[in-house]
Amino acid sequence: MSWRCPEFTHSDVENQHAELELLRRQAFDLNLQLADQSEELRQLRERDRNELALAQHVADLRALVESRENQLETVGQTADLLRGELEQTMNQHEEAAAVLEKGRAMQMRAGAMMIS
Repeated sequence: MSWRCPEFTHSDVENQHAELELLRRQAFDLNLQLADQSEELRQLRERDRNELALAQHVADLRALVESRENQLETVGQTADLLRGELEQTMNQHEEAAAVLEKGRAMQMRAGAMMIS
C-alpha cells in the first residue's frame, strides 16, 4: 500500500488561506458578540438583583408603615379613653363643687337660723 500526497496548487493554498482568514474573522466577530451578550446578561442579572432588593425594601417599608399605623391607632384609642376619663373626672369635679357649694349654702342658712 502506498500513500500518495495530494497535489496542491498555489491557487488551492491561497483559497484555503483566504477561507481560513475568513473563518478567523468570523470567529473574532462571534467572540465579540459573545462578549457583548455576556455583558448584557450580566447587566440584566444585576438589574434583576437590584429590582428584587428594591421590592424587598418596599415590602419591608410597607410592613413598617402598617405597624406604625397600628401603633398610631392604638395610641389614638388610648387618647380617646383618656379624654373620656378626663371628661368624666371634670364632670365629677364639677358635681362635687356644686354639692360643696350647696352644702356651704345650707350651712350658712343653718347658721343664720341659729343666730335668729
